[in-house]
Amino acid sequence: MCGDLVLMLIDGDADSYLCQRLPHLSSMSQQGGVATAYVCQNFTCSPPVTDPQELRRLLLDGNMETLAE
Repeated sequence: MCGDLVLMLIDGDADSYLCQRLPHLSSMSQQGGVATAYVCQNFTCSPPVTDPQELRRLLLDGNMETLAE
């Protein structure tokens, strides 16, 4: 099961509080007009994930290497 999690909503506003303090968040954008997630662990973030089942699998596995399957 999932351990410690942090969820953030990035709305594309480069002037937002989070984007001002964490500039790398500005590169995380919505893909194809659908909800997009980035799963980060150990200082590395996954490529954009737009499929809910893939996101679920990523979160439950706790291992971004499963994206390559």
